[in-house]
Amino acid sequence: MINDLDPLGARLITNHPHSRPPQALLCSLGRRRNRNGARAEVHRVHTAYVLVRDGYADWEPTAALAGLRRTFGFSVKTIGLTSQPVVSMGGIKVIPDLALLDFIPNSAHVLILPGGESWTEGEMPEISKVVHAMIDLGRPVAAICAATLALAHTGLLNDRLHTSNGKDFIAKYVREYRGAEFYRPTQQCQIEA
Repeated sequence: MINDLDPLGARLITNHPHSRPPQALLCSLGRRRNRNGARAEVHRVHTAYVLVRDGYADWEPTAALAGLRRTFGFSVKTIGLTSQPVVSMGGIKVIPDLALLDFIPNSAHVLILPGGESWTEGEMPEISKVVHAMIDLGRPVAAICAATLALAHTGLLNDRLHTSNGKDFIAKYVREYRGAEFYRPTQQCQIEA
């Protein structure tokens, strides 16, 4: 329910009937009170980008994307390595909204990397470059399942709490990985806001 607009044009949303927003995302978006004094979550219209590659695990980002769209009003765009269609692990054909070379990190508010077997094939420098650009801008990057290998290739997991497919999974595919002491099983890994 939209109750009010703040001076900067942020939408104020209160009492969403279907779900509670993830706490970590709420922390980053902030909280305000509307004219009636009720707590309200504040956000601007943001864009979530999802990297799609042949064989990507199409089911992995869906819950996060549904939450971002429904709860926070995010728009969603897909990025491909090229602008050519890709086919997911589940057989869904997707035509990317843009190619990776045309992606402007400053236009994204979050980048989601779904898993898939292709992540085990080695580093992709063009993806590492985009990941670093997002991190340098202070924008979140979410890597799901085998996509954590992309973050390991950048060195970002060497000094940050993280989870993945198993304690030895990253070390098996990324020789430069030095973050084993920061690895946590999924049940123990929490986002530090």
